[in-house]
Amino acid sequence: VDGAELTGEFALTSTLESINLRLCYSFRGRPLSEYAAIKLQVYEVTAIDGDALVSGNRVYAVVSAQAKAYFAGTGVSTGDEMFWALPNATDCECLEAGCTAYSSTRGGLQLVTSTTSSTFTITPAALGTAPMQDYLSLCYSFHGEPFKLYDNFRVLVHQITAPKVTIAAVSGGVLGLLPRTITFSGTHITDGDTARWLWLGRYQIRYPQNCDQLDQARYSVDLFDGAIAGNKATVSAIAGSNNASGQATFVFNSTIDGAVLCYKFSSAATLPWVQFDTSILSVAVTENPFVSLEIADILPSGAAVGHNTLVTISGTGFESAAAWVSNATRIYNAGRWTPLQTGSAACEFSDGSARERNLYMRSTVMVSATATEIVCEAPAIWPRGGEVTVTLVAHGCSDEEEQNGVCDGVAVTKTFYFYSPGSILAMRVTPSGAPQGQIDTLVTVHGYLLGSASTNAYHDLGRLRLRTSIDGGAFIDTVGSMPDAARSDLVAPLPYVAPRGTNTFAVAQLAVSLDANYFTNVSLGPTFTFYNALVEDGLPLGGPGGPLNAATLTIRGQGFIKLVGSPAICRFKNDATGTFKRTAAAVVEADNTAVCAAPKGAAFGTYSVTLSLNGGFHYDPVLFDGISFEIYDLSLVTVTAASPPGGPIGGGTRVEVAGTNFRKYGTGELGCVLIAPDGTVHLLSATLLLAPERLSCITPASAVPGNATVHATLNGGGP
Repeated sequence: VDGAELTGEFALTSTLESINLRLCYSFRGRPLSEYAAIKLQVYEVTAIDGDALVSGNRVYAVVSAQAKAYFAGTGVSTGDEMFWALPNATDCECLEAGCTAYSSTRGGLQLVTSTTSSTFTITPAALGTAPMQDYLSLCYSFHGEPFKLYDNFRVLVHQITAPKVTIAAVSGGVLGLLPRTITFSGTHITDGDTARWLWLGRYQIRYPQNCDQLDQARYSVDLFDGAIAGNKATVSAIAGSNNASGQATFVFNSTIDGAVLCYKFSSAATLPWVQFDTSILSVAVTENPFVSLEIADILPSGAAVGHNTLVTISGTGFESAAAWVSNATRIYNAGRWTPLQTGSAACEFSDGSARERNLYMRSTVMVSATATEIVCEAPAIWPRGGEVTVTLVAHGCSDEEEQNGVCDGVAVTKTFYFYSPGSILAMRVTPSGAPQGQIDTLVTVHGYLLGSASTNAYHDLGRLRLRTSIDGGAFIDTVGSMPDAARSDLVAPLPYVAPRGTNTFAVAQLAVSLDANYFTNVSLGPTFTFYNALVEDGLPLGGPGGPLNAATLTIRGQGFIKLVGSPAICRFKNDATGTFKRTAAAVVEADNTAVCAAPKGAAFGTYSVTLSLNGGFHYDPVLFDGISFEIYDLSLVTVTAASPPGGPIGGGTRVEVAGTNFRKYGTGELGCVLIAPDGTVHLLSATLLLAPERLSCITPASAVPGNATVHATLNGGGP
């Protein structure tokens, strides 16, 4: 039959030698004929490798260090693209709020080069927050084709996540005698890993400035008066930890104020030394009130320049600090070099740990100290943005205590971040609307315009917040997150808005904060619309399938709205297979209609159709069941005869049109299409008669006599 379509399914092995296959086809048992013009190109990744050689299609990478992956297979070539997908990903798409398919934290979207390899850098935020995630899966695209997920091809991500702060105590100023065991947590920690501590507090050229310099043989333990913080220690994995933790023992030769961790994984000899600035070590004498701290968190981990922000250091073992701070006899010693402050303890914010040489340092009085937390106030005036060191300093030492280091500062973080409030923008929100009555509606607020490159102005300071004002009402703050540390995207739930009735709306204005203290201007932020839409029915309820046909479905209802930045879509779910396809929908607010394009190339059969007014994040409720839409094979709809074969020019003749596969797809959709002798096309309503199957319609008047052509239509005049 002319225009007929057939579907054939076949499976390809991953060992094909050719990427260009030609079609061979047999018609009803006749000999195969080759159709050289019809070609099938086959692509497949069959193996990956890396500079850090591993077996089983695994590549090793260490966070913050550049890595390379090599690809082999059928059709792999220069110009292909790849990225690493989230752990447990089921495909290479991201449809939920805040998801970025090829996040910069996971190495970003990379081109495959002439060596069929890609270079990438994984950041510490790549694996997310779920426990025991230590890998990313490959997504690969051949020559612009859709990305395919290869879950069995993985990059094994090595990182150290703890300790965040370690404070080692030594007795009475005696150093280098007692070993100190430190526990590390992370991923792929194994026996034979190596750890050292690098103290960057001396600011002299001859001292090591990075982990590679520290590893050079000429930098011995005793050299530079403690610039190297302790010995190089071998790590032993803790049994039963699934390579998530290990321990190493150090001997320290000097009091230290904020050393950073250098770590080398032993999984492969080519893995580099990596510096982890979030793992901080300080060594102080036991009489120092801050040596017993077991710090769990520092929140927020940054502040806006020009805004006073309270910073809470929480954990256990703060009793000595609390006693010192509350001791009225521990007054400030005005003879010291520290900037004048009152109180028995201070919080210092500096651009480095060499306090005596620091040009950028501010000291604030410690606000409070209890057995579980210390509260500092970040200075409102800071000369420049960026990461700084926070040091806790005891005041009021006697001369003897001063000499013994009791009032030496103890660094608790080197990554406290001061940011410019003017760089934090809330430009748009995705989606820009959602149905009323939804619980925990997630949205993503973007700090950049649609189509513009993302900035990295947002930083997760541990207290990300979304502020919402609904219809000009009171502010409601909800906790946010940043799925991609390299993009200015903040994801958070909106407050609950109860249904207000069809065709009623609520409008919210939004603002964001990185530290729960400074917020962007809510009156200048993006708006979000809570709507209450209802789907009632649709017409026609069927349309022809195939690549040459463009069937449409018009959905009718109430409360339809066109949202800026969140275009409406229709989802066609195949009732037989459960798979679905999405197509664009054109919303006409005045008519409360949405016109959906049926998916081209979809299999014949019935589909359940649902409408989303906000880009697929929520699907609007229907009056009863979902709209049932059939994609039918037009070649099976036939007209075999018309009776009577003629009638008067004045019209009014009832004609019965015989044929096959006539269906009713809604009121007014089934009809006869009559083309008059002068070419005029008439759409005639029809009644479906059964036994035998036929259509009944009444002819119109004709301007001239002659032969007329009669067709059947199942969808209001369409094919």
